[in-house]
Amino acid sequence: MMKTFLMANIAAFLLTASAAEAAENYQYRVAFMPDIHFHDVYGTFQDGAFSGLKNQKSGQNAMIRTMYAQLTSTRLFNENYFALRAALDNAGSKGIKLIALPGDFSDDGQPVHIRGLVTLLQ
Repeated sequence: MMKTFLMANIAAFLLTASAAEAAENYQYRVAFMPDIHFHDVYGTFQDGAFSGLKNQKSGQNAMIRTMYAQLTSTRLFNENYFALRAALDNAGSKGIKLIALPGDFSDDGQPVHIRGLVTLLQ
């Protein structure tokens, strides 16, 4: 029993030493982006119930809320799509390969927004 205990401690020491050496040679950089509440501005409802509002310049339909809804709400809706894309691009330009997304992925949990987030992250 003492031999097993000793061998386990030696193995643990060697693993810890190897992990410590590896950590010294590698810089871990992680970006944390909590509570992104993603709203897919360019998403589409699978049942076609709402095609969005047409952007007069691009011609592309967008699922956005009106300016009145934006101004009277305490939450970001239209803007967070562009803010998240910019934050992800910024992290990538800095060589950050690990991004933690703790918290709420979407504001309302609608599948259209979760599908859009998956597409964006791919």
